[in-house]
Amino acid sequence: MKLSDKVALITGGNGMIGQTSAEFFVREGCSVILSGRTAIELTEIQDRLRKIGSGRVIIAVANVSQPASVEAMMQLAEKEFGRLDILVTAAGIYGEIAPIAECQPDRWLDAVTINLYGTMLAVKYAVPLLRTSSSPRIISFAGGGEGPVPHFSSYVSSKGAVLRFVETVAEELRGA
Repeated sequence: MKLSDKVALITGGNGMIGQTSAEFFVREGCSVILSGRTAIELTEIQDRLRKIGSGRVIIAVANVSQPASVEAMMQLAEKEFGRLDILVTAAGIYGEIAPIAECQPDRWLDAVTINLYGTMLAVKYAVPLLRTSSSPRIISFAGGGEGPVPHFSSYVSSKGAVLRFVETVAEELRGA
């Protein structure tokens, strides 16, 4: 198995991208920390994942837009595994879907808070644990951030910003 003895933490583990990523990692022997905001849903996914692979699967109920919540999630990873090899930032929402003239500012900001700020927090607090790995990886999803999508300005703007963030952090961490 390609990823045996590796540990991955997946934010947005209750979404389709997070679940699909977790299935791949577990099938390849990776241990997974599945994160999301809903314990009941995460537990159901955890039960299903435990049947398809050999890696450990634990859950971390967390809100990626809350620094203390993300810190606690990383502390759980350290306590359970002592390190982190792979961070997958798959938590995301569409936010406000409407023409810009009709958008509610607070709802528009929701996508920026979860998609961009949540990605930043996950990366920031994961870096110390990732540095303990011999081959650390960060995988971030930013679909929709590469071009215009009318009525989805909140989502597209936040995902475009995720792209620039990831490029910047990749340079910052190169060789570190």
